[in-house]
Amino acid sequence: MANLRLRQILVEICSDLGSDDLEKLKFLLRDVTGSAKLEMATMAIDIFSAIERNKHVALHDGSYLAECFSLIGRIDLVRKLELDPRRVEVGMETDPRLFPFRILLYKISEDLSDKEFEQLKYHSTSINVLKDMLKALHRGDLLELVVEYQAKYPHLIDGENNTDSININGATQTLESPVVDQYPSLPSRPQNGGPQTTEPSPMHVYEMNAFPRGFCIIINNNNFYPQSGFGCRVGSDEDARMLDETFCRLGFIVKIYNDFTVKDMAAVMHGLSRLDHSKYNAVVVCILSHGGEHVVYGVDGKEIAIRYLTSFFRSSKCKSLANKPKLFFIQACQGNERQTGINQTDLSIQADGPSDLEEGQSFPETDAEDVGRSNNSKIIPDESDFLIGYATVTGYTSFRSRTRGSFYIRKLTENLNQYANSQDLISILTRVNHDVSTENIPAGNNYEISKQVPMPQFTLRKQLFFRPENLPHDRTMPQSAAGLSIISQSIQAVRTIAQPTDATKCKTNNIDYINNSNLVKLTGCTKIIGNINVVEATFEGDPYLNIPALHPYQLDVFKSVKEITGVLVVQGKHKDFKDLSFLGNLTTIYGRGAKRYQGASLSVAYSSIEALNLSSLKRIRNGNVVIAFNDRLCYANTVKFTNLFRRKEQLATVVKNRSKLECDLTRKRCSTVCGTNGCWGPRRENCVGNITENNSIEDSFNIVDML
Repeated sequence: MANLRLRQILVEICSDLGSDDLEKLKFLLRDVTGSAKLEMATMAIDIFSAIERNKHVALHDGSYLAECFSLIGRIDLVRKLELDPRRVEVGMETDPRLFPFRILLYKISEDLSDKEFEQLKYHSTSINVLKDMLKALHRGDLLELVVEYQAKYPHLIDGENNTDSININGATQTLESPVVDQYPSLPSRPQNGGPQTTEPSPMHVYEMNAFPRGFCIIINNNNFYPQSGFGCRVGSDEDARMLDETFCRLGFIVKIYNDFTVKDMAAVMHGLSRLDHSKYNAVVVCILSHGGEHVVYGVDGKEIAIRYLTSFFRSSKCKSLANKPKLFFIQACQGNERQTGINQTDLSIQADGPSDLEEGQSFPETDAEDVGRSNNSKIIPDESDFLIGYATVTGYTSFRSRTRGSFYIRKLTENLNQYANSQDLISILTRVNHDVSTENIPAGNNYEISKQVPMPQFTLRKQLFFRPENLPHDRTMPQSAAGLSIISQSIQAVRTIAQPTDATKCKTNNIDYINNSNLVKLTGCTKIIGNINVVEATFEGDPYLNIPALHPYQLDVFKSVKEITGVLVVQGKHKDFKDLSFLGNLTTIYGRGAKRYQGASLSVAYSSIEALNLSSLKRIRNGNVVIAFNDRLCYANTVKFTNLFRRKEQLATVVKNRSKLECDLTRKRCSTVCGTNGCWGPRRENCVGNITENNSIEDSFNIVDML
C-alpha cells in the first residue's frame, strides 16, 4: 500500500477509535514505538506518527496496526486498511509483526478478573513466574496459552529469569519491566485494590442523566404501494404503539413517521443527524418494514442499505453524538428462509420480508460488497458506540401477528419495561433473544411451526443503563419542536423536488464538482447557471475536507432542472449509479465554456451507467457530445444527436461503450415503439421522438407494440 494512501486511511481511522482503544494500542505497540512516546500520545494520530517514525515498521505498511486492531476486536478497521482479516489472523499465528510475548500478555489480561489482574500484574516478565501465578489462580485455560507460547517460541525462553528479547527486523527490543504494570489502565481496571462490586465503574458506563435522554424516531411502514410487490404490514401499528410507550417511559422524545419511501427514510436520518445532540445522551431509531439481507424497503418497494442509514451518525458526520450510544432496532426480515417445526396453522402470522411475495415473484438483489452479505461484521458501522438490534439472523424471516404486533418488538418492549431499572441493554437483549427463540410461531401451511432468533450487533464500548428511576417525576417533555422541524424540513426538501418553481436559478460557477457539501444549495433549481460535474469524488467523498460520500439517489435534487447554461460532465462510478434519470426533465444544454472541456458540452465517460435516460433533452446549442468508455452503457448509439445540435460543426462521438451484441443478448435495446428515432433507455417513455424546428416532439408509436 502506498504511503500516501495509508496516511489517508489512518486519518479516517482516527475518529473511529475511542479512549479504550487508544490505551490498548499503547499497550500493544510499546515495543515498536517506545513507552516515552506513547505516554505523551493523547490522540490516535500521535500513535500513528510515532509508528511512522520507526523505519522498520514502515516497511510493513499497515500490518502492525492490523494485528493490533485484530487483537482488540476492531475487525472493521482491519478492513479499512484494505487487508483481509483472516490473513492478518493467520499471519499473527505464523509470523507476527508484534512482539509475541506482548500478544500473550494481552490475551491473558483480557481474560482475567479484576482481582486476578491485581495479583498477576507485578509478575508478568518471567515466563516461569507467570506460569506459577496462573497455576495458583487455578487458571488452567490461560496456562495453556503460556505452554503454547513456549512451544512456539523456544528461542525466546532464557532459563529461569526471562526478559524476552526479540529481534524485530534487525532492531533488538527488550521487555525490561512488567508491561501491564506500566499501563495499569490497560486493560481497563478499577484504580483501587478494594473488593469488587456489582456496580460498574462510571468510566465504563454511558452517561444517561439528561432529560430528555434524546430523540427516538420510529419509521412505521405499513401501507406499501400496490406496484411495490409487498403486502400491507397489518399489525405494525401495534409495534409502533408499544415502542412509543416504552421509549417515552425511558425519557426519550418520540416521533413516529408512517409509510415512508426510501428517500423519505434517508431524509429523516439526514435531518436527525443535523440536530445538536450535545444536551442529550443517546439517539434511538426504530424501523418497522419489509426487509432483505441487510436492507429495508420503503413503501415504494425500493431497498436501502441499513449501513447507509446508520452512516449519517458516524462521528465525522454527527459530532454531537460522538462517544454516545446510537441504537437501531430493525423489525424486518433478513432473508426468506424459515426455521420450521410442526403445529397447527395460524394465518394471522405474516413474515416481514420477500417471503410475503407470491411464489416465483422476484425481489431486488443487493450488492454484497456494499451491504456486507455473508459478512455480518461489515454491517456494523466503522465507528464505535453503535448497536443494531435485528429481529432475526441473517438470511431468515421475522414474524408479525396481525393483532399483537411482531414477536421481536413485543418481547423487546416487555423486557425494557421490566428490566430497564436494573439491567444493562446487552443483558436485556439477551433476555429478548431467549424469549423470542422459545416462541413456537404458527406460520405457513401443513401444520408448520416457525422459529425466530433475534441478532443484536454492536460496537458499544461501555455498558448502557437507561436508568428510568432517575427521571424527574414530572415527565412533561420540554419543547422539542425546533429539533423535529429540522427533520421535517429535510423530508419536505425531498418531497418538493418534483414540484419546483419555474423561476428558480442556481449558480454553480464556484463549484468544481457535485458533492455532499454543495448539493443542498441546488435543491429545487430549474436552471443551472454554470456546469454540473458528477465525478468519482462525488461518490467517494473527501476525508481531508470532511466531505462524506454521496449516494446516487441524492442526485434526484436535479430532477427539477430544465436548463444548464454550461456543460454536463459525468465520469463517476457507483454500484447504484445506473442512469441519468435525475436529469429526466432537462431540455436544453447551452454549452457555454465547452472549450475548457475539450469542446464537449455533454460528456459521459468511464461511468457505471447503463442508460442515459435523458428523455426530455431537445437541444444542445453549443459544443460536442462525447459518450465513451462506459462498459455498461447501451442505447446511446441509437440516438441521432445531430437532431439536437444547433450548428453543423457540432459533432457526436459515441465509442467504446458496451457492444451492440452484448446489449442485444441482454435485451437492452429500444422498444419498437421508438421506431427509427432511437432511445435514451428502456421502455417507450425513453423514445427520442421526432424533433422539429420548433422543438416540439412528434412521437411515433407502433400500435402493435402498445397492445
